[in-house]
Amino acid sequence: MKKNLYLILFCVVIGLFMGTYMFSQYDKKKIEKVSTGTKYINQTVYAFQYGVYSNKENMLNNLKNVNYVYQLIDNKYYVYVGMTRNKDNIEKLKNYFKSLSYDIYVKEITVNGEFAENLSQYDLLLDEATTNESISTILKTTLAKFEEFNEN
Repeated sequence: MKKNLYLILFCVVIGLFMGTYMFSQYDKKKIEKVSTGTKYINQTVYAFQYGVYSNKENMLNNLKNVNYVYQLIDNKYYVYVGMTRNKDNIEKLKNYFKSLSYDIYVKEITVNGEFAENLSQYDLLLDEATTNESISTILKTTLAKFEEFNEN
């Protein structure tokens, strides 16, 4: 009986020692990075900027026939007509906007990580898109998602 008690006590002490050693090996910063993941970290995407307006009324009057979203930064309204994360899609979208006679500027912007993850899914569809109608539909959906994530 005494022999079993010593054996149990020895195993508990060894277990405590090993557990303490294992926990001391983890870097707290690494644990935080793993637990937050990448979807909550802001990420960079390529936005197709249509224009910049200093006045919201001017923007609304000039963009009646354009599907767009905007960001208010430093009292200026930055208007975007498309976005992508995939560098390969930039040229395809430039050609699409050129066919619409849009004068656009490709700009890197920082967006919510969850939106960036959704944008990656739309980029897969954009890779396969061959007609202007399909590209237009994908861009409308992308811009709607951008607005949805910017509201939150």
